[in-house]
Order: sequence, then structure tokens, then C-alpha cells
Amino acid sequence: MLSWLLLVTGILAKFANDKGESLELLELLQDYLDGDHAGTADDSADDGASEAKMSGLATDFVAAFTGVGSPIAAGELDGSPASLAAVDRILEDFFQQQQTLPEDLHLLAAAYVREVARAEYGGRFLRGEDPDLFVLVVGELECSTGVMAMGKVAKRARNGAEDSLEFFYAGIAPLLERGVSATLI
Repeated sequence: MLSWLLLVTGILAKFANDKGESLELLELLQDYLDGDHAGTADDSADDGASEAKMSGLATDFVAAFTGVGSPIAAGELDGSPASLAAVDRILEDFFQQQQTLPEDLHLLAAAYVREVARAEYGGRFLRGEDPDLFVLVVGELECSTGVMAMGKVAKRARNGAEDSLEFFYAGIAPLLERGVSATLI
């Protein structure tokens, strides 16, 4: 599975049919990783454009795993909370192989996790700090719960099942039900 994933992530531009916006986010991520943190701390993301870009990245993640020879069954990445089990399996392969998660796959997987949460809970994106360039904030008005998926995706690939995305995601609802402001990392 890992070699297939590396092949897919190496051709991001082929299926990033969004006028280069996915690549702009990758460039922003690379600048951030290189130490350029200008304007990222708690700045509001731009007027809905970030939501569209994140949605596009999540769509790219799904497209990467729908081709012939994909290790994920067709329809498994349906945007539901249950589909996070498939993302966990993808990241588990990196853990088992002790391979570094490629930055583009990291960005796509985190976008997918955020979009699953946004589909269920709504919310908006804010610019964040290391390790999360974009934080999904849900439950505003009653509380503010930050969903920091980039850090969690990286930890899942590095630490294995102890950093399960399904467990991470299951932590959102109880916070919202109780009206507790928190940050899930």
C-alpha cells in the first residue's frame, strides 16, 4: 500500500483540478514548515475561500484513493465519520513501515478529517500555529471547539493506533453537547 500511496501523492497536481489552489495551500504549508509564520497566528481565514479550498483538498484525497489498484474499497471515503477508519488504515501503513508521511498526503488527509467534521458540525477555518496551519472551529456562539487535524494526522502516522483519528473525532460531540470550549489536538 505504501508504494501506491507515494506514487499517488507524487502526482497531486494531476488531480488538483482547482486552478492551482491546492498547490497554493501546499506552498503556504511549505513556507510555514520552512519557518515563515507571518500572519498565521489566529488570523481569520479568508471569507469562505478557505472552506472551498479545504473542501477541494478533501476531494483530492478521495480522488487519490479511488483509482485502479487503490488499497481502499470504492465508496469507503464517503465523508462520513465512519470513513475515518479508512484514513486510519492508510496512516497505519506509514506507521508500520516507519515511513515519513509526505507533506502533500499530510495536507490532504488533514483536510479530509476537517471536512468530515465540518459536514457534521459546521464551523469555520481560522489560521493556526504549528502544527496546524488551519484550525476548524465548531460550536461557536455556545462554545468554541478547535479541531486541529494536521497535528493529529501527523501523530497518527508517527505513533500508530494510540493516536486514532476515530477516537479524536469522537471527542468533538461531547464537548459541543456540554458547551465546553476546547482545542482537540
